[in-house]
Amino acid sequence: MASAGGIGVARLYPFLRDGIAAALALSIDSWSPKTAAAKFIQRLSIALPTCHIETASEFPAWASHGMAATAPATIDRPEKERKMYETLQLLIDGEWRSGGDGKTEAVINPATEETIADLPHASTGDLDEALAAAEKAFALWRDTSAYDRGKIMKKAADLIRERADAIARTLTLEEGKVFAEAKTEVLGSADIADWYAEEGKRTYGRIIPGRMPGMRQLVVKEPVGPVAAFTPWNFPAVTPIRKIAGALAAGCSCIIKPSEETPGTCVALARAFQDAGLPKGVLNVVFGVPSEVSEHIIASPIIRKISFTGSIPVGKLLQK
Repeated sequence: MASAGGIGVARLYPFLRDGIAAALALSIDSWSPKTAAAKFIQRLSIALPTCHIETASEFPAWASHGMAATAPATIDRPEKERKMYETLQLLIDGEWRSGGDGKTEAVINPATEETIADLPHASTGDLDEALAAAEKAFALWRDTSAYDRGKIMKKAADLIRERADAIARTLTLEEGKVFAEAKTEVLGSADIADWYAEEGKRTYGRIIPGRMPGMRQLVVKEPVGPVAAFTPWNFPAVTPIRKIAGALAAGCSCIIKPSEETPGTCVALARAFQDAGLPKGVLNVVFGVPSEVSEHIIASPIIRKISFTGSIPVGKLLQK
């Protein structure tokens, strides 16, 4: 049991009890106990699956500060977590949708082992549509100037910052990072998008001295084509944004398959790009059985470059 500023705080997870109570260190003289308790519950509810704070009958300190009517009992998490979590969909040719064959898999909160969402799987038909959309969009996006591409990317970065709290909650729920660290990662991903938006303007070529008099040789860098990107679970914001922003800044379209364990964060990032005005088909997001999705996408002649972050065994498999 711990008491902070006269407010009884107890029966939290044993390994967090002392740290949270010490961090509160609330002063009743300078902060209303009702407000303090409300903020405590609100912040605690972001990161913890369940908690129990003693009622006024168990701790007179609650009643002595007029909190008997507002002292909370046990808070159940699963339903609230579902409402706080990102809506999971595939993004294909600018349209958010479910998988063509209706297959899904559960997304699990690692802190509670409760299901927080159902993730749609892309069917073979869905993957073919994503490939066709990326090929078509590439013709448009490659001819868009680096300055105009950068404007859209910077707007997406601003939207990510505006939505940082919501995206960070999704990241915490699906991966388990504490909220503060999750938000730092989300804000960092916005900075990465800004950086690539500027770097796209500096895709300089070269002038090479010719072997013959009067000859001038030029090297011009051009977008390589549609990119397939694969990312793991451990950095659900930073790793996908590095691949997405790098491809888009260079003038390439992109199909990304994030980790099925932490899909919501990448979906939220993709929504920011769509809302920023990214043309349909330039960015596509798919999920499914990793080996099946990667094998199908990589085998397509439409894909001209692969960006992969993951284990060595999977990397060797993709290399084949």
